[in-house]
Amino acid sequence: TMPCGEKKVSCVMWQDIPIYYCDDTLLLENGRAYRASGVLPDYSQLLHLAAGLYSSADVTLSEENGVKRYHAVAEGEAAKRLLAVLLSDGAAPETERVTLDLVVRDGELFSISAAWSGDAGDAGAELLFRDNDRTPELPQAVRSAVESGEYLNAEEIGADARRLLTAWVELVTRDPLSADVTLNVDCGPLLLDETLLWQRTRMGGETLSALTRRGTTVYLTDDAVAAYDGHLMQTGRESLETAPALLHLVYETLLSGSAEGTQTSDGWRYTITPDEAAMAAYAAAIAPDSEALGVSFTDGTVRIDLTGENISAVTVRCRGSVRVVRSDVTAQLSAKLRFTDEAFPKPGAAVREALEIE
Repeated sequence: TMPCGEKKVSCVMWQDIPIYYCDDTLLLENGRAYRASGVLPDYSQLLHLAAGLYSSADVTLSEENGVKRYHAVAEGEAAKRLLAVLLSDGAAPETERVTLDLVVRDGELFSISAAWSGDAGDAGAELLFRDNDRTPELPQAVRSAVESGEYLNAEEIGADARRLLTAWVELVTRDPLSADVTLNVDCGPLLLDETLLWQRTRMGGETLSALTRRGTTVYLTDDAVAAYDGHLMQTGRESLETAPALLHLVYETLLSGSAEGTQTSDGWRYTITPDEAAMAAYAAAIAPDSEALGVSFTDGTVRIDLTGENISAVTVRCRGSVRVVRSDVTAQLSAKLRFTDEAFPKPGAAVREALEIE
């Protein structure tokens, strides 16, 4: 939570997507505001509710390796209030019992998690607390909307915008998140036709990614890259981070563009036309060497496919021209991420030690 004029704005990070809340209003990075009810759960309220519960309920404390875990159980009305925050759509399961676990590391609040059961089975949610130096700054568009009072004119979110936003948050918070990535580039002398498997999970309090190409897997955190045998690699990270870079760019396109949706036999398909700057960013992520060739992209498409209400594939296509000798020839590139339920490859002890993962 951070000050903004006379108001306070809370930020909930869904992986790398910040969602801001102020006075029951949800704001996106670009300052676009919607009434918060029923869109995404505002986990910033969870700590406040948990504080009341821990002060009145029986709490069990356990400790291991300096990590303290405070366990409590909410029942009856307290459980219903928690579920109202944890579940945005009001479809609370038929349960009157929610368990909470608050974790403290090195004297600092690390996480709080909730678990409950219902007709559809067990479910849970976890809120990880960031260090102050990792808290994102309030975007100017959000600050302007709050300070000017424009956010108070927030409208109900439309069906398509709601579907895309909730589906995107569901996608980036999958654990593990796995995608078959296909890259194709035909830009004069620059040619590429490659398929790889990219995966991401949480392990030991860290975000750990795995990239498998031609049967060989490398692992990377925010700070280091290690081969499957644990040897640290000194290599350009850009070539290993194509998939997450594309996901971030597609989300930015979602914020700035207008998605056209059509219903399919098994879900929905949304299409967005990126602008020239977005196409240049996609080209830099897919084929970094294309910029040196002076490739100019003039036509592009971003497609998001949903199976049911969940994203199953993202496709980016850009088309333009590049000058070869004295002639302009067609240049095109594409990337497709097809999301799968592939299990994350468990890293060996040598990899965990090299990447300092507990």
